[in-house]
Amino acid sequence: MLDQIVSLNKSSTLKDTPSFFKEDKLMMFLEMMTWQVDVLRQEFDQYFVFEEVKTFHFNIRIVKAYLK
Repeated sequence: MLDQIVSLNKSSTLKDTPSFFKEDKLMMFLEMMTWQVDVLRQEFDQYFVFEEVKTFHFNIRIVKAYLK
C-alpha cells in the first residue's frame, strides 16, 4: 500500500495530483507489531513520518503515518 502511495505521488503531475497529496492531508493509522514499524521506517522513512502510540500490549503499536 505504501509503495502505491509513493509511486502515485512521484508519477502524478501537478494537474492530476489528488488534493490530499497537494495539501498534505493523507494520514493513516496502522496497527502493527513493533518489528513491523522498524521495517516500515527502514523502507519508507524518506517519504513518511511514523509516530508510534503506545498500547496496552507491549509488542503492538498504533502508528500514525503521514507524508513528509
